[in-house]
Amino acid sequence: VQSTGETGHLAVLEGGEAVYVERVEARRALRVPSAIGRAYPAHATNLGKVLLAFQPAGEVERIVAERGLEGFTPHTITDAARLDEDLAIIRERGFSIDNEEYDEGLRCIGAPVWDHSRNVVAAIGIGGPVTRVTPDRIDKLAALVMDAARGLSRRLGAFRPPVPTAAPVRVR
Repeated sequence: VQSTGETGHLAVLEGGEAVYVERVEARRALRVPSAIGRAYPAHATNLGKVLLAFQPAGEVERIVAERGLEGFTPHTITDAARLDEDLAIIRERGFSIDNEEYDEGLRCIGAPVWDHSRNVVAAIGIGGPVTRVTPDRIDKLAALVMDAARGLSRRLGAFRPPVPTAAPVRVR
């Protein structure tokens, strides 16, 4: 939050949803609306998509079958094949982007938090208005988010969290 100037969140996957367990507010007038303890649709949020991306085989399909892929904005992923593609990209590059998928005007970046047995146990990320979290800042902000996630992972005993090697992101 200090490095990016944007609001930060930490979430865990519970019942197929991303449950926000911590929030650190930015000191800016425009902030991300969120509530600690609230469950958000995993397929439509940056932290939720990170958590889905690292689930065991078949778990995402079970969650989608149970919960569906509700649309919240014109940008929400509502197709299972497209969600699978997005989750594969997240695993490859090591972070997710919520590009106005849950709230219009809001762009968020999330990364996985690994435990000592190399399982993803949480996701950490930042979010802000699209006027500040701009496409040209995504790579820099994502690097900061992934660095914070690796630091938290190390504190949880992950000796060497995976480091992705993907190309820069292009946001439409």
